[in-house]
Amino acid sequence: MPTLYPNQWYTSLETVQALAADLSVVDRMIRSGNPLTDVCLYPSITKATITAPVAETLQVSTITPTAVASTAYGITLSQYDYATGNPIVKQYYYTTAASGDTATTIGDAFRTQINADPTIKVAATGTTTLILTAETGYAQFQVIKTGSTVGNTSLAVAATTPGVVAIGTQAALARQGITLPSATYTQIHIEYNQNSGLNLKDQVTLASVWDLYISQGATNRAALVTAWTEMLGNLIIGGTDASIENFAVV
Repeated sequence: MPTLYPNQWYTSLETVQALAADLSVVDRMIRSGNPLTDVCLYPSITKATITAPVAETLQVSTITPTAVASTAYGITLSQYDYATGNPIVKQYYYTTAASGDTATTIGDAFRTQINADPTIKVAATGTTTLILTAETGYAQFQVIKTGSTVGNTSLAVAATTPGVVAIGTQAALARQGITLPSATYTQIHIEYNQNSGLNLKDQVTLASVWDLYISQGATNRAALVTAWTEMLGNLIIGGTDASIENFAVV
């Protein structure tokens, strides 16, 4: 199984056997895959989640300027940079002349600045309005009014389409350092305490993480996810695990 960090492992299933045969619990040991491989002891689990994939939706925001003479217009765009793990914060300004400026000229000024900036992952279009659309892989951003337009209606900001960050897609997983061939995956995430050895008195445990990615396009995927849901549904942190080996396999 590939590792991302110490004590963190992941694996994937591109094909799934019938009757949830890729999951087994014997003597409290959870096994997964084809062939079945030990994952962890059921009582050692401290947290478990099942997450379905979510498609990316690119945010669209519309900015409507009203031309006012000799006025400083400003917007700040902020966004998360997945490549560096740092925020991107960029400011753009335009001051109207004593006469002659229109909503289009104000929008053109901002469009020119934003589209010429390679740092911000937003495309600017429109005519009398400024339409901002997030670029693929950078689904969300924030728009903040600055300059003398703060607190008035000469620069109106509206979220046309809320951005949704992708989960379980090939591209989203690649950003985490996970390279998989299918388009989307359901994630089984388990955190558990792993026995690492013995000292003079007792066992030493390590907090560990295991992730299973099940290809969304695999035949029998739904039955396997149901089996995982039923099995993990018996989990009571710090409680009894007497029912764990009696879960229904569909």
